[in-house]
Amino acid sequence: MGIFFKRKKSEKWNKFSHLLAAFIPLVHGYEKLEEEHTTSGVLFIACGLIFLSVALFHHKLHQKIRSVDAIFAFLEGLIALILVGDYWGNKHYLQFAYLLVAAIYITRSIVLFVKSPRHQHAL
Repeated sequence: MGIFFKRKKSEKWNKFSHLLAAFIPLVHGYEKLEEEHTTSGVLFIACGLIFLSVALFHHKLHQKIRSVDAIFAFLEGLIALILVGDYWGNKHYLQFAYLLVAAIYITRSIVLFVKSPRHQHAL
């Protein structure tokens, strides 16, 4: 009985952490829009909204999609790639660090997707 409540508490913390993680690109996108960096601002907001919707419907998506965690990892890698584009001409070496982070997250998403069990449900 204790394991059930621990799992339920863990799921609540996971959902909270995913919602909080979705909040960060939304705020960053708003900041970019204020600085008149329209393209990156819109991309950050789009990623944030996708992240938010995946976080809100995590349980339903988990029943239909092979790996929701792979989606989160891919979106985090995509956000890092957007940062690479933002920093490409302005910073000396920071963009390369974000490029490495993006490669790690995208590789992780591929590994999570491949290792996840296949569902028999169709989208």
